[in-house]
Amino acid sequence: MDIRDFFTAKENVFIALVIIGVIMAVVANILGLAAENQRLKKDLDYYRHTYLETSGTAMGFGDYHIASFDGGEHWYNVKYNKPGIMIEDSANPKLIAHIDGMQVLVDYATKNGPIGSKPITQKDIKILEGAGFSVKQAQGGVNK
Repeated sequence: MDIRDFFTAKENVFIALVIIGVIMAVVANILGLAAENQRLKKDLDYYRHTYLETSGTAMGFGDYHIASFDGGEHWYNVKYNKPGIMIEDSANPKLIAHIDGMQVLVDYATKNGPIGSKPITQKDIKILEGAGFSVKQAQGGVNK
């Protein structure tokens, strides 16, 4: 006995159409999920670059918790409470400059190695000063 003996030609066509329909539904679902995934990645990228926050301790500033809701253009001192986040006031511009300067210093040292491991250049001095360090010329022309 052959499997073709169990179904009529109309039933075979119906079964084939059902299988094709299921395959099309699965493919449409996969394509929809891919589009949704792309939209979610785009949204996440937007939020990561727009809603920023950082916290820490900086000498001369103490503990800080700041947030920006416009990609870093304006920074605010914030506190978290039960309903959510509370903006206290604008963050100290000197603190923001210090944090930015420290990030430039870290990026530079990561790329070029520690400052001072080679003769110190004017660019090194400028980066150190941008991070809030003072650099003094030692006797004999060697920087410390």
